[in-house]
This record gives sequence, structure tokens and C-alpha cells, in this order.
Amino acid sequence: MHTGNSFYSSIRWAFAGLALALTCSCTKNFRDYNTNPNGATDQQLQYDNLATGVFFSQMEQNVFPVAQEPAFRDEMYQEVENLAGDVYSGFMGASDNWFGGSNNTTYNMTPSWYGQAFGRAFLGVMPAWLAIKKNVGTDPSQQHILALAQIIKVESISRTTDMYGPLPYFQFGSGSLTTPYDAQKDIYTSFFSDLDSAISTLSDYVTKNPGSKPLAS
Repeated sequence: MHTGNSFYSSIRWAFAGLALALTCSCTKNFRDYNTNPNGATDQQLQYDNLATGVFFSQMEQNVFPVAQEPAFRDEMYQEVENLAGDVYSGFMGASDNWFGGSNNTTYNMTPSWYGQAFGRAFLGVMPAWLAIKKNVGTDPSQQHILALAQIIKVESISRTTDMYGPLPYFQFGSGSLTTPYDAQKDIYTSFFSDLDSAISTLSDYVTKNPGSKPLAS
């Protein structure tokens, strides 16, 4: 009995030692382990206005899908534009027994295709818009930058909600584990508010800074 107690006591101490070792190992180089070696640092993002400019490029390239590789660009454009809208409006059609006759043109919706437009908006446009919003913050001298981002966001999401209806829009980026979907009519109403605000901000900026090109750098 005494031997058994000693055995279990030894096991408990062994587990405690292992847990302590793992904790120390994980936290010793925590910053190194959790830093992307291929990502730009905050300091690097200040060069040439990258902290803002790079996200505008990301937004613009995802309103209509583009990429550096022509083959990838053609595929994305085909899935987001041709197979999601053009085939139903008479702009194009399949010329043979494509995919055995089982494809979007015959209303057999392919998941890997019909989700692409959603991904362009919520993996491309919205994260970039949120980054610009956070970078600009409440700085009064930078609100015209956010106004431009708002216009591109509306351009993208207006297309996306026309395709999908309700979207996880208003609470995007809140940090919650789940994001509720908002009604299309509410999303559309917010577009007019965003655009009115952007017009007011940009009109004021142009009046005070005639001939300025805020994104030139």
C-alpha cells in the first residue's frame, strides 16, 4: 500500500514537472514563435505610406477579382463573375457538355464556385477596410483616407449582398467567435449613410486642400 502511494505520488510530481517544463518552453520564446517572419513589421509599414496604401490595393483588387498570375486571375473572374451572373443574364453560356452537364449553367451550383464572391469580400475587402479604419483612427487629418476606403467597401459589399442577401456585416471584426448576419435592407440603408458621410468629408478636404493627391505617396 505504501509502495502504491509512493508510485502515484511520483507520477503526480512527474506530470507537474512536465507541465512546468512545457510552460517555460512555450513562454521563453513566445514573441519569436508568434511573429510571422514573412510579415512586415509596424515600422516597415510606415515606409512609403504602406500602412495605408497596401490595404487600398488589396481592397481594389478584390472588388473585381484580380491576381498576379494571369491563370489564377482568369479562374477567379470566371467563378465570381461569369459563373455567378453572366451565365444567367445571357452574356455567355457553355458550348459543350461541360462538367458532364452538371455545373452552374444547369443550376447545379458548385460550392467551390458560388462561395468565391463571398470570400473576395470577407477575406479580401473587409479585412483591408478594417485595417485602414484602425490605422486612421480618430485622427482628423486622416479622415479623408477612411472616406475613400468607405466608398470602395460600399462598392464591394453592394455587389456581394446582391448575390447572397444577408451578410455578417455590421459586427465584422468585433472579435466575437460568431458574427450575426444582417438583413439586406439594413445593409443597403447603411450604404447611403456611409456614402453621404464620405462625400461630406471629401468635399471638405478638397475645399481646404485644392489639388491635393492624398494617396500619391
